[in-house]
Amino acid sequence: SGQYKAGTVITIRATYNEPIKGTPPTLQIKFGSGTTRTATAPAAITTARTTIDYTYTIVSGDNGVLATTAYTGSITDDVGNNLTVSNKTISGNAIIANTIAPTVTSSGPSKSYVKQGETFTYTLTLSEDKPVDNSKITLIGTATTGASKANVTGTGTTRTVTVTAGSGNGTLGIAIAAGAITDTAGNPSTAVVNPATILVDNTAPVAGTATMKNADGSTYSSDTWTNQSVTITPVNGNDSGSGHKSTTY
Repeated sequence: SGQYKAGTVITIRATYNEPIKGTPPTLQIKFGSGTTRTATAPAAITTARTTIDYTYTIVSGDNGVLATTAYTGSITDDVGNNLTVSNKTISGNAIIANTIAPTVTSSGPSKSYVKQGETFTYTLTLSEDKPVDNSKITLIGTATTGASKANVTGTGTTRTVTVTAGSGNGTLGIAIAAGAITDTAGNPSTAVVNPATILVDNTAPVAGTATMKNADGSTYSSDTWTNQSVTITPVNGNDSGSGHKSTTY
């Protein structure tokens, strides 16, 4: 019983009401509504017994509950009587093939920019409600210095990752490696490719020049200027944190 992923070898036992021997009949199976497969039979039985164990290796595309589609052939009992077999159902079966990997998707970040000590979040959506392996989520970008990531929070299929900005400047985000969650059958989730990053700005803007003009835009003259505008422009032309390019007074 249980759920099994691709590559798992399962055993299916046929039980008879008396000892048998000879060449095992052919056993065909399928999972759910999938493709019919042929299980591997053991070698000819020379010492009479009441069971025959067949094996099958689950492959991609096998999904659902195991069922027999055909059990055909003939075998003899211990004294040579021929026994003809026919299609039989599997009783008490709880073998389930699961070859579909779970998924994790990421949305966010929750902000466009932050500075040191400020936090932002990503929302993770899981295809199955399974524990998240925090070691599979790492910080990426050019501003990882001093940054930190808290353990994933939340329940069900929606989780949250909280990141705190450090002392660096540049981009900051998370990478989610394969295996962040694992389903009951043991299938690991695939990696989340290139989640969006945020801009970390710890550099204050610096005012470099002050341009004083008359209201009509003409050059200011010290003996005529009264209640006119003053435009102050940062040296770098744009503070990425505040979005300021210039201020008029």
